[in-house]
Order: sequence, then structure tokens, then C-alpha cells
Amino acid sequence: MSFRNQIRSPVRLALWITALALVVRVAAVLVVFGDHFYFSDERNYFAEAQRMVAGNWLGTTDWYAPGVVYFMALGQAIGLHLTGLRIAQAVLGAFAAGLSVLLGFRLFGRRTALAAGVVVALYPYLAYLAGVFYAQNAVIPILLLLLYALYRRQDGGGAWWLVLAGVCWGVGGLFMVPFLLTAPFLAVWHLLRMGNARRGIGDAVLLTVVTILTLVPVTVRNYALEHRFVFIAAMGQRSFYWANNPDIDPRSRDIERWKEVNFDRVKQEQLARGWTRAQIDSALQSRALDYVRTHPRVFVSNYLYRAGNMWDVRPKPFTQNAHTGGWKFLVAAVTSAPVIFFGLLGLLFFLPRFGELFPFYAVPVVFTAVFSLFQTTVRYRLTFEPLLILLAVAAVLRLTRRLASPPETTRQET
Repeated sequence: MSFRNQIRSPVRLALWITALALVVRVAAVLVVFGDHFYFSDERNYFAEAQRMVAGNWLGTTDWYAPGVVYFMALGQAIGLHLTGLRIAQAVLGAFAAGLSVLLGFRLFGRRTALAAGVVVALYPYLAYLAGVFYAQNAVIPILLLLLYALYRRQDGGGAWWLVLAGVCWGVGGLFMVPFLLTAPFLAVWHLLRMGNARRGIGDAVLLTVVTILTLVPVTVRNYALEHRFVFIAAMGQRSFYWANNPDIDPRSRDIERWKEVNFDRVKQEQLARGWTRAQIDSALQSRALDYVRTHPRVFVSNYLYRAGNMWDVRPKPFTQNAHTGGWKFLVAAVTSAPVIFFGLLGLLFFLPRFGELFPFYAVPVVFTAVFSLFQTTVRYRLTFEPLLILLAVAAVLRLTRRLASPPETTRQET
């Protein structure tokens, strides 16, 4: 069978694009990354994973969302070290390209699916992300699989597509807690799209039950560690304080000052008062909320700054590393600028299909709204970057068709 015939099948085309994405990501890991850590979070995740492999599979803290830590622990258990773990992440990240093809076929047609899949496979930010131990690399394919499963169910697929979607929500939440905030919006959208109210409500109930069941193991694990209920991870309270702390401007890039205010002072107060980590986290969240209430204009200004930084083609990084700045950063900025521009243009072009394409509108809004409460960075936008790429490619192809059409044909179409 010729390649031309093979790419007429969405599954075969998805496999070809996945293979291309895997080659690109493995090459990025081997060329760009060394066998050492680039961020403090990576070091902390790896150390916790080592403790798990040593016999304490519950871990020692519920501070981190457990997805990345358990991923690293399982990798270490089968003998992978840093480079091996990065290549395993490259495999996971490559599926985002293939899933983009499947979504593109369903929503926009073969040409858009092929072009968007190639862009996702080659996109520098996404290739780089596969080498960094952050949750977004796993959440991206999980989000795409979730949406594909919901669309397949709406097309008449069986209940197993719903089970898959519920598992995606639960597992995605284990990697990145705010991922679960998409659930109410997308579940209601799915209910309305089913047409039959009884069937739609049944689907929403099944999605909820499966999602909750997926979260039960980590809830039991957290209770065993802390002897109290912790919803997935405990990081959120203190992270909110970091972004809404009256003692340091969120625009500050003085990392030493940031550590002194947000870590050293906090640790000293915790020791002086004899508080547990849970008590100090709760106190910090209360102070941040008080700051928001008493200085609403400052909060709004900082909030908008963080939202803008999340969508900036050259976002201001909070910390520096070997890959921050220089030509590598410039390549990422140059490639992301057209995706953002044409992706937003696509949102306007496809407004008549708002009901069908609701996730493409809702997911960016939800993630931008939530993550702007905390310290933002480009990697949070990358969570839904393939959706922007699909919209951008569809918009460009639509524009080129319009420009290539004779005026008479254009008038007739109008």
C-alpha cells in the first residue's frame, strides 16, 4: 500500500506522525539534555522517586502531585536513569502528535490533520518539554485523548469511550490538579451534545463515578501519610501565597530574594510557632487571601500580568537555566508567535461551530484563568498548545482556500 493511500486512514496517519514526533523528541533529549538536572523541581521529584524505589512506595510527602513522581519511580524500578527517563517521556509526548491527527481528522478533515500533526511533531517547545520532568508533557496527550474519547462517544461510540474519558480526567489530575477544573464545563457540554437528556445525564454520572474512582488510591495514600484528607497534593495553598505575597512583587526575577521571603522566612516562622506543614500552609493561604481582599487593584494588575506572561511569545522566565535565552529561546518564540496569532484567529473563524468546538474555547480559558492565580510560565500554555495548533492550521488553510478561489466562486459561496 502506497503512503498516499495509508494517510487516508486516520489511524495509519496518526501512527506515521507519532513515529516522526518520537524521532524528533528523542533527538532533542540526546542533543539538548545532559545526564543532569536543569530545575530544582526535577531534583526533588527524582529524590522522592528514589525513596519510593527503595521500599517506601507511599512516598514521604503529599506535597507534589504524584503523577510525575510515580512515573519517575516506575522508570527507576526498571533500571532507567535520567536520560532513560527523558526518552520514556519522549515516547509519552510523541502520542500528542498522533492524537492531534485523530482530532484533526474528526473535526477539520485530512489536510488539517496531516499539517497539524506535522507541526505538533516538530514544534520546538513541545519537543523540548519532553526532556523536562514537568507534568505538562503527560497532561497534553491525556487531554487530547480525553477530547477524542468524548467526540467518539458523541458519534455513537460505546460506553467504554466514557470510561476512558473518566480515567483520563482522574490520571490527568494526578499529574496536574487544575486539569480537573475542565471537568464541569466539558461534562455539561457533553451532556448537551448527546441530544437525549436521559442518555446525557447518564453519561455525566458515569464520567463522574469513573473519575472519582481513579482518584481513590491517591486519596488513601495521602491519608496514610498525613492522617487527614488531602485532595491529590498539598502544594496549592503555598503556591497561591507565592504569587500573592505583599512582601515581594511577582514581577521580580531576583531568585535569592524570592527564596528568602517565601522559603527562609516561612521555615523560621514554622519552627518558631511549632506548626506542622499543613498549619503553616493554611496560614499562608489565609494571608494571601487577605492581601487579595485588601488590595484588589494590585491583585488584578498582577493577575493580568501573569495571564499575559502565559501567552507571551517570549515569556519572562522565573528562573534561569542552560536553555533560557539565546538562540534556542528565540527559535521557540518565532515558532510560537504564528501559532498564537492564527490560533486566536481560528477561534473567531469557527465561532459558527462553537457548540461542536466548545473544548477549544473552554480549555484555554479555564487554564488561563486558573494558572494566572499562581506564578505562570509558558509550560502552562503548552498544556493546550496542540489545540491552538489545530485551530491555527485550520485557519491558515481556510484563508489560503479563500485567497485562491476566484472572486465569482467566493461570491457564490457567500
